[in-house]
Amino acid sequence: MDAQTSTTHITAVPAGRDRDGNPLTGRHDYEADSRREDWGDNCTRIFVRRPDLDVANSKWGPAFAPAVVLTDSIQAVTA
Repeated sequence: MDAQTSTTHITAVPAGRDRDGNPLTGRHDYEADSRREDWGDNCTRIFVRRPDLDVANSKWGPAFAPAVVLTDSIQAVTA
């Protein structure tokens, strides 16, 4: 991903279930880039900023990793 990527701050509920089969709950804050992919069944794959994956002095810029969230839970964060 290049350094020109535009990001947005959103909150959303992660999709999926825990090891006991219960739905994941709890809203999380994400710094996400503009790409989103519809994964069906009310799920969207977003690409979130992961500072822990950044490489020092990387020519590629910030690192992003995919996360799947519930589509209807996505909300923009206002400052």
